Amino acid sequence: MSFFKLLASFMSVSVITSVLMLISSFALGLIMTPSDFGVYSYTQSFLMLMLNFIPFGTSMAFGIFMYKSTPKEYTKIVSNGLFFVIPSSTLLLLCLGSIASFLNVFSFDYSLFCIVLFIGFSTSVSLSLIVYLRTSQKIKLYSIYFILFTLLTSGGSLLGYYYFNSVIGLYKVYACGMLFFSVISCVYLRSHLNISIAIEGLADIYIWSIKYGFPIVLSSVAMSFMVLGDKIILGS
Repeated sequence: MSFFKLLASFMSVSVITSVLMLISSFALGLIMTPSDFGVYSYTQSFLMLMLNFIPFGTSMAFGIFMYKSTPKEYTKIVSNGLFFVIPSSTLLLLCLGSIASFLNVFSFDYSLFCIVLFIGFSTSVSLSLIVYLRTSQKIKLYSIYFILFTLLTSGGSLLGYYYFNSVIGLYKVYACGMLFFSVISCVYLRSHLNISIAIEGLADIYIWSIKYGFPIVLSSVAMSFMVLGDKIILGS
């Protein structure tokens, strides 16, 4: 596929998913109460920060090293990211959130925090497949998966709030959708890359991943906080 056809395909998918998210946000603004919409906006800001931290640079590594490493090395990078880096960063946030809740550092609903953290974890896993499909230029699969991903998560949020009439109900439905996509992602990557929970050489690849991801996380979290920090500070 030529460069311009490839660029047009990616741009088309980006436009479609952006429109779907815009419609979803507009619809939520119409059906939500002002207080619920405030909680939703505040929670989304936290989720965006989580999505910068939880992958810990694995998404970028999955894209860059697809063509800069051997198939065996790439499989190790993906396996380490999915089964060790993403879970360990999620566990770290869970511990920090639990301590913050115990000390009453922030006024937040701990059960909602746990649900949103799970969404952050499962979304990070799901986005790994999106990065893989995009980088390997599997345009048809990438387009179908990303559009369905956006459609079902946006629609699920609307249905969750409409049915439960609460923000936590919205995120429960959202979490179910993310669980579905994260399972699909693991199954697909397992069948195409033969990823596994390998212990051999784990320490070396894990340390490498942390060193590689640290500057990425630092810069992305800092940039996100510059954009979303006011919502978090004022919301708390």
